[in-house]
Amino acid sequence: MMNKIKKIFSCMCAFILSITLINVDARAYETKTDEQILAEMQQMQDRITETLIIEDNKYIYDYDTIKEIVDVYDFDEFNQVAGTNYTKESFLNIAIDSIENTDLTPQVIPTGICGQTWKIEGWNYVRTAQTKAVSNALVNDAKNYAEILRAGGAIGGAATSAVPAVAVVLVAASALGVAYYNTFANNLSYQNSLSKCGTVIDINKFYFHYQIWNQANYNG
Repeated sequence: MMNKIKKIFSCMCAFILSITLINVDARAYETKTDEQILAEMQQMQDRITETLIIEDNKYIYDYDTIKEIVDVYDFDEFNQVAGTNYTKESFLNIAIDSIENTDLTPQVIPTGICGQTWKIEGWNYVRTAQTKAVSNALVNDAKNYAEILRAGGAIGGAATSAVPAVAVVLVAASALGVAYYNTFANNLSYQNSLSKCGTVIDINKFYFHYQIWNQANYNG
């Protein structure tokens, strides 16, 4: 009888431990911040970048290596935060297409720039410099995108822009909603107001994180 009780007690303990571990895992998932999830997306992209070799202004890559990196990434978490609908397959296809078609012709960009216009890019980002006037026009473009979404429209067909390379990425970010475009417009307007030199924008092609500098403060 005592052995039977011990066996039942042991099973109950194992069951309770199992439930506890499930709850801990659930809490870990629930308490992961949006910033952590976005950082993990950047880390995954960085791992891909580390595998790439540049020859003759093009990327050389190994498909299977990149697939292995993508396959272990959890897109469900990211999609919930970024409003995207990536699957492992769709992200891999888009990434490979970008890797194959990105022009890596080098440009020498001096520091202390002012009033310049140029574009450089990698497989997962685009960086552009634009004058003060063009920056102002792009502010208006972003505000227009916000208004189109607010009215229930889609910006894909209305994506004319003062900076086409940036517009391509901004259109892809439409799932992030009105606030994204208004915040982008406000940040760009502020940086543009700091001097007469214009701005530099760096934006990620896949999760739409951006950095904006005034050209007078840009140091590469």
